[in-house]
Amino acid sequence: MYELYTRPACVRCEEVKALLISKNKFYKEYVVGKDFSVAEVKEKFPKVNLLPIILKDGKRITTLEELRDTLDEENIIRFDRKL
Repeated sequence: MYELYTRPACVRCEEVKALLISKNKFYKEYVVGKDFSVAEVKEKFPKVNLLPIILKDGKRITTLEELRDTLDEENIIRFDRKL
């Protein structure tokens, strides 16, 4: 399961959500300022300065490209299992 920490009017956040939706992946979204305060997010992720924060099974994915690679790997594994 993917977890996203986002904020309103965040272009990168929307790109990540659109990519996950296009791949039929479920995600839980936490909106900074609504679900968590900025201070809470900084405490939880002290080395992160940009949103979105993307987690898969608790592991941080740092870029949109890394997310694409992860999704591609999941599709390859799923295809191999069908053979």
